[in-house]
Amino acid sequence: MVWELEKDSALETLVQVEAGAVTWGAMFWLPLMAGANDAEIIEWWRRLRDEKVPEDRRADVTQIALVLSELVGRRKDWERAKEGVIMTESAVVNEILEEGAMEESRTMLRRVIQKRFPALWTTEIQQAITDQPNLDLLRDWLMSAATLQTADEFLAVLRR
Repeated sequence: MVWELEKDSALETLVQVEAGAVTWGAMFWLPLMAGANDAEIIEWWRRLRDEKVPEDRRADVTQIALVLSELVGRRKDWERAKEGVIMTESAVVNEILEEGAMEESRTMLRRVIQKRFPALWTTEIQQAITDQPNLDLLRDWLMSAATLQTADEFLAVLRR
């Protein structure tokens, strides 16, 4: 089954959610639907979110709607969806942010080592950076690579 969300009507979906003909779970997908960038549709979506979605799930529904709105170029329109809900911590969003921070730290560390200590740019060092799962440790390595005077001092930090 192929669900062509972009052809579904946001208006009709909200009518069905309000009538109880479909579950509030359809609200996750609404930003992808036809007409979903209309201000009145977004306002109705917010009202139904507050009426139909359990309070402890509203932030999740809102966050996912914002992510999906970004995918179709509607993020600016959907920013107002955040109004009326406390955007709490999201495990998924936190994981995405941490993965981004890990990759950024690895990239910066690689650049600093290549610039300051090019003789250390070995397969072993590259693999140690790639395999390191601890963000705090990667950040410590980066600070050490940027501030220590010699390659030997930096190697001592890596080997701890």
